[in-house]
Amino acid sequence: MMDHRIVIPRALRNEVLRALHAAHQGTSRMQGRALGAVFWPGITKEIESTRSRCHACWGMSPSQPLMPPIQPCVPNKPFQAIAADFCVLHGIGYLVIVDRFSGWPHVVASRSGAKGFISALINYFATFGVPEELSTDGGPEFTAKETAVLLQRWGVKHRLSSAHHPQSNGRAEVAVKSMKRLLTSHTDANGSPDTEAVAAGLLQYRNTPDPQTEMSPAHIVFGRNLRDLLPIAPEKQIFTNPMVHPVWRQTWEKQD
Repeated sequence: MMDHRIVIPRALRNEVLRALHAAHQGTSRMQGRALGAVFWPGITKEIESTRSRCHACWGMSPSQPLMPPIQPCVPNKPFQAIAADFCVLHGIGYLVIVDRFSGWPHVVASRSGAKGFISALINYFATFGVPEELSTDGGPEFTAKETAVLLQRWGVKHRLSSAHHPQSNGRAEVAVKSMKRLLTSHTDANGSPDTEAVAAGLLQYRNTPDPQTEMSPAHIVFGRNLRDLLPIAPEKQIFTNPMVHPVWRQTWEKQD
């Protein structure tokens, strides 16, 4: 060990590098994720080398964001305000939704049009709760009458950003490009995604700390990182929240 980080032997380092790069993020985010779990001499340079050799990452590097022309509301809790966008790969549509508070990404294959969007959105509501605000670029599926009726029925405010200024929907832009890199890297010529590889990448993205907050989306939402393909010291996985009532601790011990 080096502090709380597991020192990885040489024979396993390539496997760990593949896990760190599963979400096809930039070097700074990969290094941020490694800081919470693993170490070996020269790991920073090897992370940079892994990222530089990835053609999918170079092909869809995130653009530099501009200042938003319309300032959105500032959320103060997870899933209060979300942003959504579509991307299409090999004729298959994917809906990407990101929580603007935590940065938690959600990606699902979705048929095009308002009906596909509505179906995916209702499932999202059932999983994460109903947001107060939805931000989109105003595409046809987002501005359709059926969508407007659904959002009004569920009490969701729809905020439109300019199609010519996608940076005004900045979280969605970053998440869409990250998820598109992830999907492109794990999709065959027929458009079929490698669901296991995509799942591993999603986990890695959700466990990677944000450079500004130094907290991962998973830690903001759940209070801890989710178990992924990176090794982690056992004590880091122990749930020790003192606010949990003792009766629940006793119940968990009996169940174990």
